[in-house]
Amino acid sequence: MAQELGIKINAIGATWDEIYVKGKENAVMWGGGRHHAHQLYTMYSSKVFNQGYNNMTHYTNPAVDEYLDKAMHASTQEEANKYWKLAQWDGQTGFSPLGDIPIIWLARVDHLYLANEKPDVGKQPIHSHSHEWALFGNISEWTWGK
Repeated sequence: MAQELGIKINAIGATWDEIYVKGKENAVMWGGGRHHAHQLYTMYSSKVFNQGYNNMTHYTNPAVDEYLDKAMHASTQEEANKYWKLAQWDGQTGFSPLGDIPIIWLARVDHLYLANEKPDVGKQPIHSHSHEWALFGNISEWTWGK
């Protein structure tokens, strides 16, 4: 599809060490995703340049930074959610497709687990592709069948 737009993509495999260096000047496709809004801060705040793999695109938007900071310091989840959403798009700017969009989310990977038929793990949420063990997020609801 990119080729139809005149864009040539040469996909190469790289180590995380290479991605850390080359990813600041080249497009990177990687698996990730967490189930908390703090990921938005680590991906879009200009205050975290060159801190690990945070804000690899070196995205800078003062309005977004302000919303992210307000979300991080909010006293309630509802207040934080308001600012997380405004950082994405406030009607003028943000990191959504309507705004600056430095990162394109392409896909969400489904996870497959194999288990004995006796455990009932309840209704599972979407599982992130990260290190958070989303499978166990509702462990208090699990039951053991006959």
